[in-house]
Amino acid sequence: MNEEYKLTLVTNTLIPLIWDKLEPLIQRVVEVSDGDISTDTVKRSLLSLRSVVVIITVEDRIVALFTLEVRTMDTGKRVLYSPIIAGDDMSEWLEHYIRYVKEFARQENCPQIRGVASRKGWIRLLKKRGLKEGATTVSYTL
Repeated sequence: MNEEYKLTLVTNTLIPLIWDKLEPLIQRVVEVSDGDISTDTVKRSLLSLRSVVVIITVEDRIVALFTLEVRTMDTGKRVLYSPIIAGDDMSEWLEHYIRYVKEFARQENCPQIRGVASRKGWIRLLKKRGLKEGATTVSYTL
């Protein structure tokens, strides 16, 4: 890998300034979310700091992004969620993502990391790196 991938946590005050670069990547996830999210709901979540976004750049070009949310379960257990992951060249930056998310979880006192994978290819890649597939959501549209 000759290119250097850089991960940067984007502050909520910068979201309006770079939204036009983030929105196309987020739209990819929106399209497979079964109507659960929209670009507007994601933007509101980022602006309110309910979630944060980390961009992955190479040569000053955003190639991917992911969001992170600390959630406290009814039992008090803290879990780090990574509900949105979108971008290109995943195999090139995946190890960087895994290290970053693990360290973020440790800093936030979250003993578990969870995510939502809509593509089986992502699950295969992550299983090779220790992912354990959890509950499967099924739905019936009326």
